[in-house]
Amino acid sequence: MQGKKTTIHDKQAFLEASGRINEKTVLDYAKTGVDIISMGCLTSGIQSLDMSLRIVG
Repeated sequence: MQGKKTTIHDKQAFLEASGRINEKTVLDYAKTGVDIISMGCLTSGIQSLDMSLRIVG
């Protein structure tokens, strides 16, 4: 994802918002102009599925 860049000592940095962000608050964080939003609620509480791919030949 590429968005507005912030210059720090002639280098580019991306700004990330993270922590306690959910579907109700994500728009408010997006309006701040951050480049990346991390939402742990997308994966927390989800049961994992262990899969493998075996190629026999």
